[in-house]
Amino acid sequence: EIELANRGGSTHVPPNQLAHGPWGELLVRTDRVVKMWRGGRIESYRALVIGGNLRGCGGFGIGKAFEPEDAVEIACRMA
Repeated sequence: EIELANRGGSTHVPPNQLAHGPWGELLVRTDRVVKMWRGGRIESYRALVIGGNLRGCGGFGIGKAFEPEDAVEIACRMA
C-alpha cells in the first residue's frame, strides 16, 4: 500500500486505485466449509468478491478464514 500525506494524518490508498481510479466491490457468495478431522469438525468460511472500476478494469478474489467477516476482507484485498 502507498501512503499519501493528508492534513489530518496519512491515508492508505491501494496502488491499483491510484492507477485505475476508484473501485467498487460486490460480494457474490459466502460459503461455510466443514472439514472432518480427528478431533472433530473444523468450520471455515469462503467468500467470493468481484471488483472493478466500471471502465474495463476488474478482477475477483477468493478469501478463506475461520470467520465470515475475515473471509470477505481477505477476498476484497485479493480482488
